[in-house]
Amino acid sequence: MKLAADFAKIVLSGSRTGTNKIIVRPIEIKGVPCVQIEEFRNNQAFHKNMDFAAAEKYLSAARRNFSNVKVTRGTTDLSHDKAKNRILQDGVVCPPLVALGIMDDAGKVFKSKMDKFIQINHFLGILGDAVKNLDTAGRPIEIVDFCCGKSYLTFVIQYYFAEILKRPVRITGIDSKSDVIKNCSDINTDVNLIADDINNFNPGHSIDVALSLHACDTATDIVLKRAAALGARVILSVPCCHKQLAKQIKNPDLDFILKYGLLRERFAEILTDAFRADWLAGQGYKTDVMEFVDYDNSPKNVMIRAVKTGRAAAADLRHIAKEFNITPEILK
Repeated sequence: MKLAADFAKIVLSGSRTGTNKIIVRPIEIKGVPCVQIEEFRNNQAFHKNMDFAAAEKYLSAARRNFSNVKVTRGTTDLSHDKAKNRILQDGVVCPPLVALGIMDDAGKVFKSKMDKFIQINHFLGILGDAVKNLDTAGRPIEIVDFCCGKSYLTFVIQYYFAEILKRPVRITGIDSKSDVIKNCSDINTDVNLIADDINNFNPGHSIDVALSLHACDTATDIVLKRAAALGARVILSVPCCHKQLAKQIKNPDLDFILKYGLLRERFAEILTDAFRADWLAGQGYKTDVMEFVDYDNSPKNVMIRAVKTGRAAAADLRHIAKEFNITPEILK
């Protein structure tokens, strides 16, 4: 399928396979024109970037599986993550980003930190979308950042709500490192920071959004269980360091995968996050696993998003765990 020089978007729909829809757009990454392929499968979106020649071969093969092909032509801004659409702007001072060392005192983003800047913007976009329809009956939105660490991203979130959305918010950050929490409390008094064990945390009121960003290994599971127990209406979790199951998995039928260290690690990541997502579904959440930034910006680009519906969709996770000879932390 030949790509016209002026194409703005191509949509393939009317699927005959497991891929529901494909959207193709021209983009530019680091000054090089290329094509972004967005595949939609089972309520999940998967992205890949290709040069034009590879994209034409991909589309020639893919279009046979779709009954409808719509091509939109016209001029388009090829820049990936267009600056005009970013929530935080390069050149506009954001004090927490200055403190993070992402931009200088004049608001200019350091070239070496541009990927992190894009990542934070993507996250804020997802967070903003998650809360836009939350009815809080006039009270501030209640957000809890579990395992907040040095809290700089927590401060960015507070800035986003106060300075950009102009929406009342109460943000609590909790972490077990008391010295870190003390230092951060001295930096910003607009965020309620607590030094305590996550399992002891009970705010005494409802939680609208629970965040778990790069909580290491099983700390993510602990956060998810606590957030669900407290009835959080939305949970956004970016897992990190999947170590637990990589050591446990034993299944002779999978030896052809597990004998390779790198593939064992990646398989463990997928298995761990699948258990987490399905466990949340069993707790009454509508869950999906998504790429929240392009792999080009960060290899840690998986987010588990869960929205409370009260309708449980339980899977027999213990039976599945037995098949792999594992004991996931989320099931303990």
